[in-house]
Amino acid sequence: MVPDDGMAARWGGEEFILVMPGVGISQAHSLCQRLQAVLRETEAAPCTLTVSIGLAAGRFEQFEVLIATADAAMYAAKRAGRDRIEKAPAADALLASGKR
Repeated sequence: MVPDDGMAARWGGEEFILVMPGVGISQAHSLCQRLQAVLRETEAAPCTLTVSIGLAAGRFEQFEVLIATADAAMYAAKRAGRDRIEKAPAADALLASGKR
């Protein structure tokens, strides 16, 4: 599911990060929808698996900004009902506005 030049890793307690260089936000959204579908079909009785995803796109040189925007989008997904995908504002736009 992660492109060959991408990376998946654990990030914090219950969080994971997917780095997908060269993948646009629309394609990343589609990949995350596939991931969500796979998790929904996974049997983990007595639990139901869900995933709240925050998507951010930008330059790797702004990694901290990317993480912060993706994290904010993930929490927005959780607040909106969980098991959702939320796109963050463009990291470049946030950096230009001075917000981090």
